[in-house]
Amino acid sequence: GGASDAKPAIESSPIRGEGATVEECQRMIERSLRTPMVKFLLENLEKSGCVVADNFIKAVNCTEQISGGYTRGEGIMVCSNYMNIQDEVNQVVIHELIHAYDDCRAAN
Repeated sequence: GGASDAKPAIESSPIRGEGATVEECQRMIERSLRTPMVKFLLENLEKSGCVVADNFIKAVNCTEQISGGYTRGEGIMVCSNYMNIQDEVNQVVIHELIHAYDDCRAAN
């Protein structure tokens, strides 16, 4: 179980500050796309036959207390209002790309 395991950790660490704006978060996502792990996962997604569009990973303002998510056919969302630093964005992008990769392998 993915999301249910993560809930207590989110609730026990209150969000510091206001988080990032969607624009700031989108810039952090773009920086994360240049990190070796993210590049590796994206390359493997494409090798597995999954098309990764330019807007596959997008920053959104989330109402639920989650850091991000992956939806088949829609891509990955990163919750900007719960992101404060680049490292958090990197971790969410990597985590959701692994879900996308598993989903892609199962579908192909």
